[in-house]
Amino acid sequence: MTNNNYNNQITSFTTDLDENISNKVVWDDGDDGEMTTFDFINPVTGSLDTVSFFEDFDSHPIIYVPNFSEGRGYGKDQLEIADLEELYEWILIDEEQ
Repeated sequence: MTNNNYNNQITSFTTDLDENISNKVVWDDGDDGEMTTFDFINPVTGSLDTVSFFEDFDSHPIIYVPNFSEGRGYGKDQLEIADLEELYEWILIDEEQ
């Protein structure tokens, strides 16, 4: 299955945050398409955050977990994100303000 939106989002994200990305994992279960996860240093807060892009999705193609290294994980701490613009708004929030 080819999802151009999925491919474009990954390309744009890696271009925009290239120097901040510390890890990339691509996983495909054979049924639901690929999931690509990036660990990256948030350029505003300096925290280690994680974001996952989904090739096949129902409503939100992106899951974002800020401060992933602080013991947060998928579940209650994750944010469902509709697009890159919304993701960048969340990344640029300085939680200390």
